[in-house]
Amino acid sequence: METKQAKLAALGSEVLAKALLNLAERSDQAAELIERLLASSDEKILHLRALLDSILQRAQSKYYHHGVRYLRKLDHLALKIQDWQNLGSHEAYKAAVAEQHARKRSFWGQYGQRP
Repeated sequence: METKQAKLAALGSEVLAKALLNLAERSDQAAELIERLLASSDEKILHLRALLDSILQRAQSKYYHHGVRYLRKLDHLALKIQDWQNLGSHEAYKAAVAEQHARKRSFWGQYGQRP
């Protein structure tokens, strides 16, 4: 059974994560700073995937250039990782994104590859 303190800590982490996500979506400098603060490649991958997912789910094309940048960073990080452990491979993630957001031609056009 979770303690009240553990529940509050989890809620605080979730609120902080959402705040950082919103900030990073609106500012390139904030996104870069958050990435530098993340220690491991796993943390960076999770952060970049969350940003990309959020941008594509909101379907606001004015932010697609940020999403394209995040996907390219994920492409680059994927080259460095041998063991994906619990993250799921980049290719599987990218295929799921392509399937779910195949109709977002503006995004894929900026990325330079069609799903």
